[in-house]
Amino acid sequence: TSLGWEGFASDYPDLRGTFDYVYSISAFEHIYDLKNCLINIIPFLKKGGCIYSYFTPIWSDPNGSHGFSPSQLVSMGPHSHLLFDYNELSQMLTSRFNVPLSEALDLSHNLYRSNQLNRYTYEDFVLIFNSLSSYFTRIDYTVLDLSLFSDLYPSSVVDRIQKYYPTMKHSASGFEVIFSV
Repeated sequence: TSLGWEGFASDYPDLRGTFDYVYSISAFEHIYDLKNCLINIIPFLKKGGCIYSYFTPIWSDPNGSHGFSPSQLVSMGPHSHLLFDYNELSQMLTSRFNVPLSEALDLSHNLYRSNQLNRYTYEDFVLIFNSLSSYFTRIDYTVLDLSLFSDLYPSSVVDRIQKYYPTMKHSASGFEVIFSV
């Protein structure tokens, strides 16, 4: 069997049209190319079937690092993973916290480049969901803990977040979503 959703979609064609529901908890924040994953689930559903998912934390959550943040960064508070990029975090860990360079690079890689997270923001998920409207008869979603960054932080912090994520305006913990066919 191949790995991931791609493997399932190609390795089990005999299961097409057999499921009433696909149920997923705490997985959508990990799936790269989520749109194509969802499109590839559709043939496995019976007419009238649905995909249900509840997932958190997403990248724009206060702990969107999903536990991949080094302790030095976590000590800086909520959303601290959004205040740096790979290079800046590595430099900050070595200069401010005396972390050896090789360890700082590993910690930065785990946070910003590891394939364990998709790093989709609230805005990214909404775009993905909206782009699927022609594939599903109905898409219902509830956003968990939605706030504007401008309501949470001073402009200097909001500006820093937008330096790395220019389209990110919202903090959100995750989603509960139902896709119906």
